[in-house]
Amino acid sequence: MRRRHFLGAAGGLAIAGCASIAPKPSSLAESSSAPSPSPTASVSTPPSTSVTATAAATPSASAESSASATGLLAGTNHNVAAKAYAYPAQSVQSWLRQGAKAPDYPTEKIAFLTIDDGPSANRTSDVLDLLKQLGVPATYFYIVGPLGVQHVDRAIPLRALAEGHALAIHTWSHSYKVLYPGRIGNLANITADYDKAYQAMRDLLGPDYVTHASRYPGGHMSWKNLAPADAALEQRGLYWLDWNTEIGDGEQKAPPNGAAAVTFFANTLKAAGNPNVVVVLMHDAEGATLINGALPGVVKMLKAAGYKFGVIA
Repeated sequence: MRRRHFLGAAGGLAIAGCASIAPKPSSLAESSSAPSPSPTASVSTPPSTSVTATAAATPSASAESSASATGLLAGTNHNVAAKAYAYPAQSVQSWLRQGAKAPDYPTEKIAFLTIDDGPSANRTSDVLDLLKQLGVPATYFYIVGPLGVQHVDRAIPLRALAEGHALAIHTWSHSYKVLYPGRIGNLANITADYDKAYQAMRDLLGPDYVTHASRYPGGHMSWKNLAPADAALEQRGLYWLDWNTEIGDGEQKAPPNGAAAVTFFANTLKAAGNPNVVVVLMHDAEGATLINGALPGVVKMLKAAGYKFGVIA
């Protein structure tokens, strides 16, 4: 599928208490066979903006039990309330790539609403209002540079954090030309871009911010020779996430309205085989207008089908 480049062309306690949230089952959150959300190699300092940085910091046990002044649960990308429905990025990546063949594939139905290309000054607040009304959490894959986080009031990402959503990374620049010149992944550019984004998120939320969830602009499927960058990001404790369903707002020929976007989503869900793990792609950039019209129908459909909702840590 061809993707539009939006920005190139352009007290969550209420959530935590919602019955549609998926609490992490002990078999996934605590089993020794489940992939750990912590990077395999850790350091005591934040990732450097140098391409030689090797891993995200792993907080101490005492730090994990406390919340920062911003409401961040230390060592995570979400607040304390979201801990009940946060799933490791490494696990979600495995579930997407291997499906039911993954050794810890869930027996329950879990949906992850993922929102790319924000935050934006004129779209994100409306989407947050809608998510609060629907009582469901989302995982935001932020553009951290001037097209996203650096362009908006810091109150917007702080609100998302406070309302039980997870804040992950969608690079600093979101520049296809920088990250994939000639459609080929550039290792040095990708790692430098992600390191800069990671440090900026820590500047915003404090040194206890840690995420293991990342998403390549355009998706992993769109580019060549990303294996070296995949490995370098994994050394930093970051795991790339694509999606298996979407509302079509990233397509060159997007649905004309919210109702059509819900139908688009239903078709992608059917094409994916109605899996137990659903990762939905949506956008809330300035030019993204479908998400508001589509969200209620998408959430209603997922709830009716028995899906719970989680975030990706």
